[in-house]
Amino acid sequence: MPQHQLHRQQSSTSCQFEVFDPSEAHYFCCFGFCHSKTVGVLIFLFELIELLSSTVYLFLKSATYTTKEWQSTEVLILVGLTLIGIIALGISTALLFMGVCCEESTLVIPYMVRQIIMMTVLVITGFVKTKWVWHIIPIILVQVGLLVLSFGTYKYFADKEKFNRRNAISKLSQQSHRLSTIDLC
Repeated sequence: MPQHQLHRQQSSTSCQFEVFDPSEAHYFCCFGFCHSKTVGVLIFLFELIELLSSTVYLFLKSATYTTKEWQSTEVLILVGLTLIGIIALGISTALLFMGVCCEESTLVIPYMVRQIIMMTVLVITGFVKTKWVWHIIPIILVQVGLLVLSFGTYKYFADKEKFNRRNAISKLSQQSHRLSTIDLC
């Protein structure tokens, strides 16, 4: 028995078709929003704000570096990693947006992978730069929350896709059965 509730409706040909009803599904709710498309939009808006603020921060921070600081390897690595992070954030956020708009579960996966990679990098950074730990812990907690929410969105879309596939197959088999029973005098 699937996790979500299915309703059966009688049609005029007495065939039964199932209808996906997300309001009765048992999915993770966030601030009263149980419909995963709404949760996906909230995640996207949060990530868009993060992308814009990271870009502005990098621009302002790099503008304050002196010529001597730009020649140091640490600054170049920091700016390079930040640029790579911004590019990955932009791509995964765009894919998340397309996944939410199209209700396509596979487009949410790159976002979840980026979240896992980002949390791993943050944990490693916390061990390397121990004085940053108290700044990193809240960031990791927010990223874990976003990962949980995005997994709920992924699960919702995957279940809906699976349901639609199964329903389409049953409709096709009923139509082919109906066509095979037609008398072609």
